Amino acid sequence: MNIKQDLSKKSQSFLENLRLYLFSNGKEEEEINAIVQELEDHLIEVEARGKTVDHIVGESPKQYMKQLSNEMTTNTSHIEINLFCLYSGH
Repeated sequence: MNIKQDLSKKSQSFLENLRLYLFSNGKEEEEINAIVQELEDHLIEVEARGKTVDHIVGESPKQYMKQLSNEMTTNTSHIEINLFCLYSGH
């Protein structure tokens, strides 16, 4: 994870949480990386104008993450592997 130092701690935290949320919901790593990079670039621009991550995600970061997740494809094999590990105790 290579989040630029130009971002506020709040934006960095949001991007890290977004990455984890999308990965745990079975999204493709390449697609996650592309989304996070695009948002990172946008956040740098927004923060340079004196605004915060809230300007982009609104009042509910969880809702924003869910909306993004719903627009992405799901890697069902990733979910199946996670379920197998969960139930087998690994």
